[in-house]
Amino acid sequence: MLHDDLQSVLKTLQDGITKGYWTLEHLDQESPGLQLLKNEVRQHRVIELRSHEFPPHRNLLRDHHPEAVQAGPSPRDFEPAQADPEPVVRSAPAPVHLPGEDSSDLDDFCPEF
Repeated sequence: MLHDDLQSVLKTLQDGITKGYWTLEHLDQESPGLQLLKNEVRQHRVIELRSHEFPPHRNLLRDHHPEAVQAGPSPRDFEPAQADPEPVVRSAPAPVHLPGEDSSDLDDFCPEF
């Protein structure tokens, strides 16, 4: 979806040049609105906002470089996954304590009894 949005922006920018609304050189400069916004943010009464970093200006028609594929899929990507071995669960006999039964084992388990 992001790729489609970028392609739409690039097409709109190119259509504006074709229709004479702006030139490629106009797009090299920040818009007056962005310059005004940056000046206002630098003077904002909230001090934390004064140090806000804006992303660098880019002319997408000059600076847009489609990403190239770095590498294809590895043959290992298509190997069947090896099943993890089943964990060994060992059970130990647990003592059963009946109500009313006095056992010294409970003292080790829960000191308040």
